[in-house]
Amino acid sequence: MDIKWILLRIKNIISKPVLEWLVIANDNDDYKAVLRNYALPLIVLVSVARFLGLSKFGINLSFYAILYAIVDFLSLYFGMYISALIIKEVAPSFLSDNDKTVAFKIIIYSSTPIFVASFISNLASSLFFVNLFYIYTLYLLWSGIGPLMNTPERNKMSFIIIIVIVLFATTEAIDKILTSLLPVSGTISV
Repeated sequence: MDIKWILLRIKNIISKPVLEWLVIANDNDDYKAVLRNYALPLIVLVSVARFLGLSKFGINLSFYAILYAIVDFLSLYFGMYISALIIKEVAPSFLSDNDKTVAFKIIIYSSTPIFVASFISNLASSLFFVNLFYIYTLYLLWSGIGPLMNTPERNKMSFIIIIVIVLFATTEAIDKILTSLLPVSGTISV
């Protein structure tokens, strides 16, 4: 795991996404490498932040903090994984390339604002407003699906709407299902 590379990628995808998408388009990483080297460390970081943020409420909640951190991890990981597979399959409907690695790159790298905002808000729930940074995902998608998926300009908006619906619905559905399996007495309002 190359932390410097991850931080550089975060900085570049947020500060100069048009240029960074061109770099990403020329990367030779397959979808497994993107998951392992970028998404997985960030998902773990978000999950650890959830644990730390909930643990500060008391020692008796530590068990539940661990459970919620696991739910966060599984929801993000499988939500993004399933979303990328779905996006790959629907891409031809928008006259876009249906390459598995490219679909993973679009879902994972455009989710960078979600990783960053979730990390901050999980650590300190009073900073929940940073979750507004999720909206930047829309711009990252807009600037990325052209160079990566060769999506025609006329199809970008509708494709982005589908991507956002799939990404958030999948992640939220997994989260709700897993949360419903947690013991009721440990339910924490966050």
